[in-house]
Amino acid sequence: MHGHGAGVPIDYYFPLIIEPQKDIVMILTPKDNVTAIMDKIIADLELYKEGKGVIFALPVVKISGLIENKGVRV
Repeated sequence: MHGHGAGVPIDYYFPLIIEPQKDIVMILTPKDNVTAIMDKIIADLELYKEGKGVIFALPVVKISGLIENKGVRV
């Protein structure tokens, strides 16, 4: 998925010139896997370095539109 822009004037939050195109990766996984997945992504993409990107996790309460359900109860 590709993201573009911030939805608000960039200089409103950041007085810097920021590349408006972003790559967005969304992963849906059981919460027991979240820490290991995030740690691996942080290490591989060097997200601990300033300006390299951002990663965060959100709880999922309800989903719709999944094509495959490989034994996962929703």
